[in-house]
Amino acid sequence: MNVSSPGTPQDAGTVHAASPGPHARDDAPELTARSLDFDGSGTVHVIVQADEVRVLLSGEIDASLAGEFRSALDVIAAESLPVTLDAHHVSFMDSLGVAFVSQVALASPTGRTRMVHVPPTVRFLLDVTQTSDLVDLVDQDGQNG
Repeated sequence: MNVSSPGTPQDAGTVHAASPGPHARDDAPELTARSLDFDGSGTVHVIVQADEVRVLLSGEIDASLAGEFRSALDVIAAESLPVTLDAHHVSFMDSLGVAFVSQVALASPTGRTRMVHVPPTVRFLLDVTQTSDLVDLVDQDGQNG
């Protein structure tokens, strides 16, 4: 798990230039792709900001991240700020990932936890397990979903 504080932003990903392909035009803008995990392994990044704790989830959110989940929960409890979970780059989530979302919601010291950029498969899991009752699911920052 990576933890960043205000004033020390941390880029969890890398930027790679996409190859132009066989039908590329000379006047077409150069394409870039942002990827957090090409190999699919999951990551948990905690960014402590002045007004919230943002937890960025990417890749496969599963049992292999148990230690990172515990560390993130420790930071959330220590900071006493609203929590936003960002699931934009989640490709897979198992039951331990769903349990982590529940634990964050229950540990959040300042009210409801927001979860932004939730992929349809993750939204389905949260709905089926009724975890969506514990968090505010929003399509984009600031918009209810």
